[in-house]
Amino acid sequence: LIQAENIGQVFQYAHTGSVDYGFVAQSQLVAIKAKPEQFITVPKTSYPAILQDGIVINNTVPAAAFTDYLRSDAGQQHFAQAGYLPIQ
Repeated sequence: LIQAENIGQVFQYAHTGSVDYGFVAQSQLVAIKAKPEQFITVPKTSYPAILQDGIVINNTVPAAAFTDYLRSDAGQQHFAQAGYLPIQ
């Protein structure tokens, strides 16, 4: 059993074949266009939701525009294509 420092390191180990199995993010599998036979998806009902937060540090026009984009249909589509669930 090997414990990695972070999810990126786990992905690197699994992707390069250094380990037989690894728990990685769905978005990492989407990014490399992994084939279904290369992974097993853990059912969403077997773990609590993993919530991601964001914060705007400087209330500027570009920051507001970026957060508006993230919440927009186009932004949500981008997240979905990367393997993430929509903002609720």
